[in-house]
Amino acid sequence: MPASDPDLLRLSVRDPRAFEEIFERHYDAVSVFLRRRVDSSVADDLASDVFLTAFRRRADFDADQLSARPWLYGIAHNLLRSAYRGHSRDRVLLKRLESTEPSEDEAEAVIDRAAAQQMRGELRLALGRLDAHQRDALLMTAWEGLSPTEIAVVLGVPAATVRSWLFRARGAVRAALEAEAQAAGKQERTTQR
Repeated sequence: MPASDPDLLRLSVRDPRAFEEIFERHYDAVSVFLRRRVDSSVADDLASDVFLTAFRRRADFDADQLSARPWLYGIAHNLLRSAYRGHSRDRVLLKRLESTEPSEDEAEAVIDRAAAQQMRGELRLALGRLDAHQRDALLMTAWEGLSPTEIAVVLGVPAATVRSWLFRARGAVRAALEAEAQAAGKQERTTQR
């Protein structure tokens, strides 16, 4: 039976080679998490930084967590925030993080692909109108499949706050899409006259 993430991290404090398994288990997921948010060249650098930071802080891992993935996503999220605040040299990253309109990939991840093909523009606008925290929580649910409790670990907030953000985000997206559908229906009826 393979060792659990908490066991490996605990062991890695004494035997740093044990951390290699954490890297092998979670690098791809962390890389995807970052690539969805920034250009791939920047994501590669940040992914390396995530694991360097995790290695340095491995003794601080909360052994009550079943998986290291939310902890690693939290480190990635904090590195992204730091890059956003102080990284004036990399305009591409700054422009991507400042964008209020999510990419087409983000829109397709929130609802099923068939519906997204018809409503892509409306969905992108609806997601773009969300508060950044709400959008992050919604996209972590859609992209990473994280639960509110895991998102709370990533963002360093209570799980109840994440559940509130998700509730509000889903309601806002649903209302925006319904309003757009009604407007499209009115326009179609007017055109048919």
